[in-house]
Amino acid sequence: MLFMAIETSRINNESIKINLLEHYNIDVHSISKVNNGSANIYEIVSKNDKTYILKEFQSFIDKNKLKLEPTINQLLLNSKFPTSKILKTLKNEYLWSFNERIFHLQEKAEGIIFSQNNAPDWLLRDSAMYLAKLHEILKYLPNFPIGMPKSGWDNESKIRKIEKMIHIKKEFISLESSNFMILEAINCLDFKIKYLKESKLSEKNNFDNLTIKNTHGDFNLNQILIKNNSVESVIDFSSASALPASWEIIRSFTYSHKSSHSGEINILDLKKYIEEYLKYSLLTRDDINEMPAFYLNQLAFSLYGFEQYLKFQQDESLLIFAIWRTKLQKYLFENLQTINNDFRNWSIL
Repeated sequence: MLFMAIETSRINNESIKINLLEHYNIDVHSISKVNNGSANIYEIVSKNDKTYILKEFQSFIDKNKLKLEPTINQLLLNSKFPTSKILKTLKNEYLWSFNERIFHLQEKAEGIIFSQNNAPDWLLRDSAMYLAKLHEILKYLPNFPIGMPKSGWDNESKIRKIEKMIHIKKEFISLESSNFMILEAINCLDFKIKYLKESKLSEKNNFDNLTIKNTHGDFNLNQILIKNNSVESVIDFSSASALPASWEIIRSFTYSHKSSHSGEINILDLKKYIEEYLKYSLLTRDDINEMPAFYLNQLAFSLYGFEQYLKFQQDESLLIFAIWRTKLQKYLFENLQTINNDFRNWSIL
């Protein structure tokens, strides 16, 4: 799913031309806006026919993570991992600021992006392989910032999250709209509130035993460029974090597999995805056993899409995304016992 940028850009075409000339000595021929993701992104063609991608990072992105991305980029390039080169400025820096926003420029990789939940079988297989290879490369860097603090799911956090969900639900009700999407959002928030009120997150799980790996943080079809039926480039490491590897695996699968478009998870194909990953990187028994429950609880706490719809431009694609993720949460909740039994009896390790 392609989102419109969730924040208004702080730079116009004339300012782009001035900044690229100043920072890179690039004389710009043309500029076009790219509607792909929640950041403001521009395709730049220079007067000598070279093509670049200019990214304006969202104001809420952790600046330390932005500084980490060029380090990741260099390691991946040196490791022959398919990615796009981030360019240094004339001052030998990767990042620059304009109007209180941070920018970087990278070479454009040629290729297409498959839409969410539209991956062909070969791309599912290759996605699992590249995610595993990525984990094996990134382990040589110091530990990334923690992406999901353990304190985020304690009882106090749960109470605060329920209060926030109730507040957001009231905001949707105040829109007084007969729009089906608004009504569906209210129903989704009702479900999420009820789930958190009744759930006992600390019981009968081994989440503390999950393997934490340096990872992309947002590995999905939207970040993979395809050319001639092969992966040309994995892009956008601005969300790179230390996260449970099992979470990135199941999340990337549900963002890619065709059956997940309706909010379901094809467990047989998920197991094939995990098997492909295991050819190149390791998981523990707990990583596999706790994968569905961990993803369920992460989805349960997330309000992404609902908040952004209200806060920014009321882009309906954000609401569609939030509703879809709630469908995934419902599916996992209703089928968790069956999936857990399947995974625990799986003799993959």
